[in-house]
Amino acid sequence: MNIPLVSWLFFIFCYCCWTHLAVTVTLVHGQCLEDQQSLLLQLKSSFVFEHEHSSKLVSWNETIDCCRWKGVTCDNKGHVSGLDLSEESICGGFDNSSSLFSLQNLQVLNLATNNFHSKIPSGFSKLKNLTYLNLSYAFFVGEIPMEISQLTRLVTLDISSSIELNIPNLQKLVQNLTRIRYLHLDYVDISASGQEWCNALLQLPGLQEISMSYCNLLGPLDSALHKLKNLSTIRLDGNDFSSVVPETFANFKSLSTLSLSDCELRGKFPEKIFQISALSFIDISDNTNLYGSLLEFASNDHLQTLKLSMTKLSGAVPGSISKLRKLSILDLFGSQFSGTLPSSMSNLMELTILDLGHNKFTNSIPSFNMSKKLTHIDVSNNFFNGSLPSYLFELPLLQTIVLSNNNFQSHPLEFSNLSSTMFLSHLGLSSNNIQGPIPSFNMFKNLTHLDLSHNDLTGSITSDHFKGFMELNYIDLGANRLNGSLPSSLFELPLLEYLKLYNNNFQAFPHEFPNLSSTMLKTLDLSNNSLQGPIPEFIFQLKSLEELLLSSNKLNVTIYTKMFRRLENLTTLDFSHNSLLIEANVTDLGIEANVTTDLGISSILRKWDVNLASCNLTRFPSFLRNQSRLSNLDLSGNLIQGPIPRWIWQFSSLTFLNISNNLFTMFEEPIQNVSASLYFIDLHSNQIQGNFPTFLSKQLYFLDCSMNNFSSIIPSDISTYMSSTFFLSFSNNSLSGNLPQSLCKMSYLQALDFSYNQLKGKIPDCLMRMEYLKVLNLEHNKLDGHIPDAFPQHSALKILHLNGNLLRGRIPHSLVNCTTLEVLHLGNNQIYDVYPCFLRRLSTIRVVVLRENRLQGHVECPKINGSWQSLQIIDLSFNNFSGLLPGEDFKSWVTMMLGVGEKQNRYEVVGFFMRNYQDSMIITNKGLQLEMVKILSDFTSIDFSFNNFQGPIPEELMNFTRLHVLNFSHNSFNGQIPSSIGNLKQLESLDLSGNEFGGRIPTQLASLNFLSYLNLSYNQLFGRIPTGTQLQSFSEGSFLGNAGLCGPPLTNNCSGPILPPPPSKVNSDSGSFVDWSILSVELGSVFGLGIIIMPMLFCKRWRFWYWNHVDNILYRVFPQLDFIYQQHGGKNYRTLRWMSQ
Repeated sequence: MNIPLVSWLFFIFCYCCWTHLAVTVTLVHGQCLEDQQSLLLQLKSSFVFEHEHSSKLVSWNETIDCCRWKGVTCDNKGHVSGLDLSEESICGGFDNSSSLFSLQNLQVLNLATNNFHSKIPSGFSKLKNLTYLNLSYAFFVGEIPMEISQLTRLVTLDISSSIELNIPNLQKLVQNLTRIRYLHLDYVDISASGQEWCNALLQLPGLQEISMSYCNLLGPLDSALHKLKNLSTIRLDGNDFSSVVPETFANFKSLSTLSLSDCELRGKFPEKIFQISALSFIDISDNTNLYGSLLEFASNDHLQTLKLSMTKLSGAVPGSISKLRKLSILDLFGSQFSGTLPSSMSNLMELTILDLGHNKFTNSIPSFNMSKKLTHIDVSNNFFNGSLPSYLFELPLLQTIVLSNNNFQSHPLEFSNLSSTMFLSHLGLSSNNIQGPIPSFNMFKNLTHLDLSHNDLTGSITSDHFKGFMELNYIDLGANRLNGSLPSSLFELPLLEYLKLYNNNFQAFPHEFPNLSSTMLKTLDLSNNSLQGPIPEFIFQLKSLEELLLSSNKLNVTIYTKMFRRLENLTTLDFSHNSLLIEANVTDLGIEANVTTDLGISSILRKWDVNLASCNLTRFPSFLRNQSRLSNLDLSGNLIQGPIPRWIWQFSSLTFLNISNNLFTMFEEPIQNVSASLYFIDLHSNQIQGNFPTFLSKQLYFLDCSMNNFSSIIPSDISTYMSSTFFLSFSNNSLSGNLPQSLCKMSYLQALDFSYNQLKGKIPDCLMRMEYLKVLNLEHNKLDGHIPDAFPQHSALKILHLNGNLLRGRIPHSLVNCTTLEVLHLGNNQIYDVYPCFLRRLSTIRVVVLRENRLQGHVECPKINGSWQSLQIIDLSFNNFSGLLPGEDFKSWVTMMLGVGEKQNRYEVVGFFMRNYQDSMIITNKGLQLEMVKILSDFTSIDFSFNNFQGPIPEELMNFTRLHVLNFSHNSFNGQIPSSIGNLKQLESLDLSGNEFGGRIPTQLASLNFLSYLNLSYNQLFGRIPTGTQLQSFSEGSFLGNAGLCGPPLTNNCSGPILPPPPSKVNSDSGSFVDWSILSVELGSVFGLGIIIMPMLFCKRWRFWYWNHVDNILYRVFPQLDFIYQQHGGKNYRTLRWMSQ
């Protein structure tokens, strides 16, 4: 074959070029200087590293030119200019003698992500040519050497740390680094004030990126930082600025990243920052005192991440959010946004994560069916409603759907018509309005988490419901209406760890024995069902089980402790509220034969939480003395008698002990070696006698010994024994003596209850000054003297009960400092004062009880600003108040005006660890004095009885549509009963007896459907009692003493014209009239009784009671007698008169 000359010439030319290039490349890669290679090999030999995890050092060897080694870069003269040994698993440190510091031409050095565990050598100062130094997350420790400040050519410095590093003086470290553009010091302890670290940064005019998260930086943020005009990235998360965000931050025109999460920011966030056009990432989450709102957005093709979670930002999401066309992550979780989501959000096509949970959004959610990239959506804990958005289940990449705690509806829930959703792994639909049977989930085979709890699901769980779900880890179907038997297939899911079926109506365990060869079940919660019969054997073969919760079923079986030997990981056992007999065989337990066991669990178990409350136990389970890892023990609500065994106090790991509501009588002595870890003890409602317990741990936080028979004095040095106590209650015992001053040294005390004892003496002033005290209950003792006027500014007090003592003097004015006070009960004392108008300034107050004191005067407060907008109960009865009721003041009692369905301000129960303080109150309701517990959730009451109030009922009071009890009895009210009383739709008890009301009974009174107690007796009412209504269901006593009334239930008929009763003459010399025509009948009885009870007549209340009852007896004995009500000299008189036939 002939080849043309041109072709040969071209071939020769190409060959020469290729040869030249090959030689040239060889020369470039063969330039490593011998000394440089030697230094690198010395460096390698000085390092200890894991060869299997190394990709660079492990490949270095002499046979290859060092400029070709991985991680090594050389300049054109063969000097090493770059060294990257990141992620090489290098262990151990190096010092100033290291060959590293002889590589004088190094410009780039990266030692990040290793395990040096040594100090940073000062020898880095020798590397004068460094422009890039990265020592991040390399586990260096100690101080960062100041010699680094000599590296004046540095452009990038990254010393972010995952272990303890610190900079004693940031300003000194960076003062010479004027070329720095990228400064990363995350997790390094800088501990500098706002002025210090801000001034240090202002020395770096070219700075573009600053990242100093979790550096113990303090505030405030300096507004002068805006002078760093080139800043594009600010990351300062996790510091404690306690500062506002300066408005000048909106002047960073090049800012693309702003991350200030978890910085204790406060005040209003500058809304103009959202308008920075270059911004692509903003995170101000976890700043719970930061507020503000979202302005209208301008068109923005940069912003991709917007994280505002756990702040107080509020208001609506603007419709212009659709202009953020690149928005990928929108996180508003746990803030205070509200309103309807704009439909324009449907245009956010780049969304991948949408978290709107725990806000106040309403109505329906817009369609996100165009957001095909969405992987996570959480709109839980809002007020969304409407149909369940089924289109979400067809988004192709969606992995997480959480719609819990809304009001979405589905009747029934159906997925069978959807295409398979391959990626969905987390489905949360709890606490909605989903009804019907459990749907098929066969199209969601990759589910790992399923929560449909707190809905209205019915029917049973079939064996096919979860067949083939190989990834399922968590199932919660609790709080529905499911029933039937539990299928064995549930227990065969290979990766299932949590199975929660509580609060349903399951009747039986699986009929078939499940295959448990691969079970990983850790939590099994079947509490509050209707399970009965024996506990099946397979339960005790769940070897990974940690929590077994079977409380509140109908189990009535004997369980032997050998069953538990296989549950080696069990830490929580709850059989409470069943009828169980648990027996132990000594040989089963592997313990000594001389140990008596009536109830036992294997002693090989680890840390134990045991709940056997309300199991009808009659003896203290002696097996417990061998459970050295016992942590929480609840034996409450049983019938255990005798002493509390002394060994129970000696468990080193015991932290929680509840043996309340039993029949214990004493502490077994001697008590020694009390555990220091025991912080919660509940002994209430037993029969324990003896002295105040002083043997308990000083670390005790909670102690409730109420409703027992302790009878000693309170130790004068009580603070020595209880220096850490938060909650202390000895109510309903027989304690005596004084309140010791040392109570005030219990500086952490939040609740103190010594009510219903026999304490005497004065209340220590310092008790009122305690900083954290929220509850003080000393009611029903024999305390005397004045109430200390010593409440400090911003007192934390919420509940104050001092009623039922012998306290005198005035109501302390310093109570106005208790700005969170909700309950004030000073009744049944000897307080001599006027109406405390100053209390009107306490807008949080809900209960005011001043009954049975010596208070007097008018109750109008024209000069006091303030309102009782939260008031629910007021009791001024049995005092000497007078005058007209101030109708204008009633307008501020808004809680009593709320209609049915309207939400009142939520009463925050005072809680202490796992217990809430159970406040109670004696209320006169339906003519009886009743103790009411938990009254503040909804109950409302007004009691002004047994005073000298006059005039008509104010019309403003007829707006109290939520009022339950109204008692104006035994006053001097007059006028007619308002027809608008029909507005009080929630009224249950109405007592207007012993006044001067006239006119007819309004027919509207009959429309009060909840009224179950009515007393209109002894007034001047006349006319027919409205017939055909529930008023006829009340007894005759409800209407007695109204001469002009007739008709059922009274016996006198309404025949002839019905006229008001005629006025009668009044004897001006007598306050209780008896006509001379009946003197012979009454005189003997009154005189005889008067002699017997004369000493009691010096008490106004008893005097009133005495004459009232004498007249009532005579009225019943002599049918010819009747009462006439008259007024004379501004006073009201009730007169017995012999009526002619």
